[in-house]
Amino acid sequence: MVFPCLFPCLFTWWTSWKALSDTLSQLHKIDYKKIGLESFGKAGGFYSRQIARMRETSAAQVVPGKVDPLPFLDELLGWYNANLPADLVTIVHGDYKVS
Repeated sequence: MVFPCLFPCLFTWWTSWKALSDTLSQLHKIDYKKIGLESFGKAGGFYSRQIARMRETSAAQVVPGKVDPLPFLDELLGWYNANLPADLVTIVHGDYKVS
């Protein structure tokens, strides 16, 4: 059985995601300083903030006697800190979400 919406729905889904991807790509090309956004938000340090958040979240999820800390998390996060890529500051970064 073929669902009546299968192909039109897939086409709509694909075109929507393509438009989303194209828009995100265009946003990344904008020089945020040239349009006056240099004082908006946090420029740089994205990866360091994410690593700190991962550590905080993991610690908050520990329940003594029920949920243990993640094994080797400190080693993993230490490796991440030692191998961070250079920040690329753009208008949109890892906080970009689709609901």
